[in-house]
Amino acid sequence: MPKKQKIARAETVLLMLGLKDCADLPVGGALLKGISGGEKRRLSLAVQSESAILHQKRADGTSDQ
Repeated sequence: MPKKQKIARAETVLLMLGLKDCADLPVGGALLKGISGGEKRRLSLAVQSESAILHQKRADGTSDQ
């Protein structure tokens, strides 16, 4: 997948999940304040969804490389 297409896809996912405003913030942790709990949940969902899509494409032999 071309770099421009990857960036466009990432922007679309950020907008869909309401994460555009926190895109440049660290996730954070015990010692570092970062994104909110709801934003962390939506980020986790996005990562899991993209991972599942990539695994499915590899299994089907339709990987974008």
